[in-house]
Amino acid sequence: MASTSKWVSNLRQSIKNTCGTGWSVRGRESKGALLTQVTFRYPDNQGRTAANVNLAWNAKNTTKIITAVEALNDLMMLSHNLKIVKLNLIDF
Repeated sequence: MASTSKWVSNLRQSIKNTCGTGWSVRGRESKGALLTQVTFRYPDNQGRTAANVNLAWNAKNTTKIITAVEALNDLMMLSHNLKIVKLNLIDF
């Protein structure tokens, strides 16, 4: 099993610090490109939902990924549903 890159560990810790628990990010291949997938786990094991963000999964996009998750977190606070939020996503 490969170890997690330092930039990924730092990214995930930063998201946890700013948005709290429940959020996770990872690289996900989509149409031949490695994009960012953002997942939110609902409290008390009520399920999870995920959205692909149109940002390449790499260290150069760390700040943009954090900004995207923060924006999704803000929208989640209003709608409580990432599926609805996905309809309102813009390219970051």
